[in-house]
Amino acid sequence: MMQSSGAGDKVSKIELVDLTPDDTPKASAPQDSRSGGKVCLNLKPTKKLIIVVEKKDENGSSTNTTENFIAEKDGKFVIPVPGPCE
Repeated sequence: MMQSSGAGDKVSKIELVDLTPDDTPKASAPQDSRSGGKVCLNLKPTKKLIIVVEKKDENGSSTNTTENFIAEKDGKFVIPVPGPCE
């Protein structure tokens, strides 16, 4: 769960969208792990969760966008986690 870090932070948009053709290879490609080696997502992503946070302070405003791949398991949406590649 994402939390605001300051009084000027505001979640301005949350969207669940289908993967684009550019997202599909990125979602299925092995990723580097922190301990070395490669990891893959344990479920095949079908959607992407996009969260946009606006931050306002004395220096002006900025926008931060976070994207997470989403998979479906047993009729529920879940965030797949990386694990060993098979």
